[in-house]
Amino acid sequence: MTTPSNNPLLQTGGLPLFDQIKPEHVNAAVNQLLHSASEALERVTHKDFPAEWHAIAKVIDVCTEQLSSAWGAVSHLNSVADTPELRAAYNEALPKVTEFWT
Repeated sequence: MTTPSNNPLLQTGGLPLFDQIKPEHVNAAVNQLLHSASEALERVTHKDFPAEWHAIAKVIDVCTEQLSSAWGAVSHLNSVADTPELRAAYNEALPKVTEFWT
């Protein structure tokens, strides 16, 4: 089982740990990061949330940046170090990531 502490896609700060990312990390990380980003989006779009840029950015920027960073690493690996397992993980996560951003 992949936990946040041993999933390199959930590590923050610095460059992605490309040499440690494995196909089984992809969907575990994407699901967790999408959940956090979706919760943040729901919070800032609630009718009682202040319609102020700083308030919105404070809540949503960190979650969406973590999602973007993790997905960027996965996309890069899919382009340069393609394997059948990584391609399957990427293809499983792609519709979920695309749906969130649209």
